Amino acid sequence: MQNNSADETDPEMEGGPETKPLTKRKNLMKRRLSPYKFKSEELEKLYQRYIYNLQQSALRYTLGVFIILTATLSALEFAYIRDFTIYGLCHGIMCLIFIAMFILMLFFLFKYDCMREVHFRVVVHVILFFMVCFAVLSFPFDLDHPLAPRPTYTHADGVWQIVFVVFIIYSLVPLRTLLAVICGVIIPASHVVVCIVTKTENDSDWWRQLVANIILFVSVNVAGIFINNVTQRAQRKTFVDTRNCIAARKEIQQENEKLERLLLSVLPQHVASEVKDDITMRDNERQFHKIYIHHYEPVSMGGLVVLQMFFGYNIVYLLVCAASVYVILLLTSWKCQNGSGVAVAVFIFLFIVICELFLVEEKAWHSVRGAQIILSMKVIGLGFDISSGVMPLPSVTDYMAYIFNAGNVIFGPWISFQDFKSIYSTNVSKCLSLEWMTKVMKSSVFSILCLSFSTCFGSWIILDGNYKWVRAYRDAQSFRFSHYFVCFVSETTAALAGISPGDIEYGVTVTRPLSVELPRSLVEVVTNWNLPMHNWLKTYVFKIARPHGTFLAVILTYIASSLLHGLNFQLAAVLLSLGLYSYVEMTFRRKLSRIFDACLEARSCRENCPHTYKNNHPYIWITNLAFGCLAIFHLAYLGLMFDSSVEAEKGYNMSHTLQKWCVI
Repeated sequence: MQNNSADETDPEMEGGPETKPLTKRKNLMKRRLSPYKFKSEELEKLYQRYIYNLQQSALRYTLGVFIILTATLSALEFAYIRDFTIYGLCHGIMCLIFIAMFILMLFFLFKYDCMREVHFRVVVHVILFFMVCFAVLSFPFDLDHPLAPRPTYTHADGVWQIVFVVFIIYSLVPLRTLLAVICGVIIPASHVVVCIVTKTENDSDWWRQLVANIILFVSVNVAGIFINNVTQRAQRKTFVDTRNCIAARKEIQQENEKLERLLLSVLPQHVASEVKDDITMRDNERQFHKIYIHHYEPVSMGGLVVLQMFFGYNIVYLLVCAASVYVILLLTSWKCQNGSGVAVAVFIFLFIVICELFLVEEKAWHSVRGAQIILSMKVIGLGFDISSGVMPLPSVTDYMAYIFNAGNVIFGPWISFQDFKSIYSTNVSKCLSLEWMTKVMKSSVFSILCLSFSTCFGSWIILDGNYKWVRAYRDAQSFRFSHYFVCFVSETTAALAGISPGDIEYGVTVTRPLSVELPRSLVEVVTNWNLPMHNWLKTYVFKIARPHGTFLAVILTYIASSLLHGLNFQLAAVLLSLGLYSYVEMTFRRKLSRIFDACLEARSCRENCPHTYKNNHPYIWITNLAFGCLAIFHLAYLGLMFDSSVEAEKGYNMSHTLQKWCVI
């Protein structure tokens, strides 16, 4: 019945008996011992390769079981007899042999993938030999040796060992069914013969024990053959299902590629992609009722014009940097693609150091530093994306369009190359949507308000006659609102360039002033200060360094941020102080949260957090408020050095930074 069901399930497995009587009997015996086999030899070989890893795992489990069993028996033998015996020594030696083979397979063979199937079969038969020795050692006979004391023995001795070994041979040891049956018959038969030979005249009931042993041996063989056949059937069926699934997937991919080639033969690529997306939409009413109109902009030329208007001839440094990076990407993609990101990062650092110390005047370099930061983030991110295989090396035109895009070449924000490509597929209806126009107007109004508060309103609200810490908070807040002004201008230019909300992960939101001015912790401050830069540092610095420790990853993240801003002691001191303070606060508040089982962590807990004491608890609310006030104090302490003095045009030096802190 099993063979017939197998034939119905898989048409490539061998079927029923043939016509000739002799052939019928021969095939019947073969089918009973090994009933499942594919008709195709190639398919059978493929299945054997597929099952090879499972056989290795089963053999490791077998070795583990016998290591534990032999070690336990050897220890019990010594514990009860209090002396060394042949049985205990043999079990101990077998345990050591099994351990050695397990280590050999695990570390030198399977880990380095250097064991061939022929060698694997040799290891299997060696393990089978020692398993048989383990069973024979338990036979009911006297070895007649001082180290083998067995004053009394019965015909039940060795039965459980034989049953155990036979069952393991059928269920775990990767043997052919015929060889497993031979072992399952010979080992119990040998035990029966030994019982008959060693029977005594005083034992009148020996035949009852012998019949019971035979029943047990027959039962374990029947159960073993049944389990072996069911396992083989399940494995072959799983293999066939997996193979059919892979074949169907490849066929679907080939058909999709044919359809895409057909579509690309009559339409441009970006239009064809949009048509394909619309065809697969669930809303069938919108299909074929859309006019595909696209706009094209010379984004790279527009970006160069904008750079020329802002920096004049100083754009030559940006052009040299961008061209040199593309040459590096070409060379590394040709010889060592995995090193593209590291090579670009090292070159950017050296380029910044050389320009700042030797080539460029301080005032001129300080004027282009913002655009240089955006360019550095773009090319370093592009290099690491190429290293990780996320994307191939872009063409020169795509590279120049990405680096010198007019929408973010001056003020930012940083976007990845994959997100930048969404600009090309933006249609007119999307750019002129109400959401897009609302975003442009809102960002423009916020930028004007932040500029007005930074230059006028802040000084009018907090006068110079106030307490020094209040004045420090005012000066730091003035700097922060000038930063918000730049961020909102960045949002406006990015939206005008065609990057509408939803194209990238963080939309076109560059900063969240409310989360910075009224923070829960310093972690919220550094996260919401500049969202695109935070995303860049998290992706290309923090996640890469995280396996080496959280503290090291945090410090390296702030070091990378300070290096992007150039050799500026003031910025480096502020950024490294923020990194140290935020890490200490995050660690301390995490421990407080665990100790008191309360929502005291640096980041706000989710709505259904498991803490006992929530944010609305009075003590928790007061504690979080105290940490928020401490974060505001740090903002005033670290931001007071950014003033509007003459040194701001060429960057603050170390003496200015230390003098500001000393005054406080």
